Amino acid sequence: MPELFEAQVVRTPDAVAVVADGVEVSYAELDARADRLACLLVGQGVGPESLVAVVLERGVDLLVAVLGVLKAGAAFLPVDPAYPAERVAHMLGDARPVVVVGAVGTVGSVPASVSVLLIDAVETVAALADVAAVSPVAGRGAWLSACPAYVIYTSGSTGRPKGVVVSHAGFANMRAAAVARFGVGPGSRVAQFASLSFDNFCLEWSLALTSGAALVVVPAERRLGRELAGFFAEQQVTHATLPPAVLAGLEAGSVAEGVVLEVGGEACSPELVERWSGGGRVLFNTYGPTETTVDAVVWRCVPGGGEVPIGSPIGNARAYVVDGFLGPVPVGAVGELYIAGAGVARGYVGRAGLTAERFVADPFGGPGERMYRTGDLARWDARGRLVFVGRADEQV
Repeated sequence: MPELFEAQVVRTPDAVAVVADGVEVSYAELDARADRLACLLVGQGVGPESLVAVVLERGVDLLVAVLGVLKAGAAFLPVDPAYPAERVAHMLGDARPVVVVGAVGTVGSVPASVSVLLIDAVETVAALADVAAVSPVAGRGAWLSACPAYVIYTSGSTGRPKGVVVSHAGFANMRAAAVARFGVGPGSRVAQFASLSFDNFCLEWSLALTSGAALVVVPAERRLGRELAGFFAEQQVTHATLPPAVLAGLEAGSVAEGVVLEVGGEACSPELVERWSGGGRVLFNTYGPTETTVDAVVWRCVPGGGEVPIGSPIGNARAYVVDGFLGPVPVGAVGELYIAGAGVARGYVGRAGLTAERFVADPFGGPGERMYRTGDLARWDARGRLVFVGRADEQV
């Protein structure tokens, strides 16, 4: 992923990369700041297979930190500073990052035992100023694809939070599918809406910053209803990924027809499809556990169909609907959904048993390939689209 960003910097160095809090940062400036941080991190022993937690508010510094970690060859663990102290302590204690990159106002919940690099501290600012803005790791592409890119903690509605380790290969595959689906490129303006602790954050920034688009950070006070619609209009947002509940709170006429929208994370209702697709509007319904790298299955919504499918697997992904013996079920029959392909995560942090239970051998794939047991029920419809039915098991 860092190579994709760096290639875009070469193509559009002066284009706007990030818009946040009234400030615009170019691709060249973002790259230089990330390079300096990467050099500082490498000097502290950060490298491949290392994990660096990032505890920052959504904004330019967050993107500098994420890109800096990736440029150092490490993986990032995004931690929302608004999370309760108990959850932050669990995540950091479980993942054991080499260092936490934070700011003076965001690390109050970080345990004192954890090493912290304050990105806005006087000594850090001085150290960064003394570092050359050059990438500290050469030839990453030769070995980086199999390495971890990020860790996201997820627990569903119940259960102990568990860290999902996603590789660069899976991350890059998801990003490529999203770029093709959205049609993002120079001149596009992608909304950054998600909390950094949700994997949609990774979709948003990778979609924008590897395509020449601007990533526009939605302020916390403008995330709902008319305020959100007004922000989209003022900032000329062209692409956004939103929870269905947030999209349901927007009036159809309040968002320009040319805006490409995507929903995921919960069921998309037929009413949303009717309001937000067709007649110049584009809406995608997506499905994908964190364990299969954000979006594994996608449907471009069409009004008038009644039932809302989750669609078909993205490129280099496969979906199986099987019975209790892992046998494929007929079209229309309900079975358990398994996802295979490039997006299947490496597993869970420190939970070998659960990893072995959920990430299993793919009997339909090649040697050594795995598939993820989603715990969801689904069926294929007559048009070859997946339809989500419900949960097959209790949350682990």
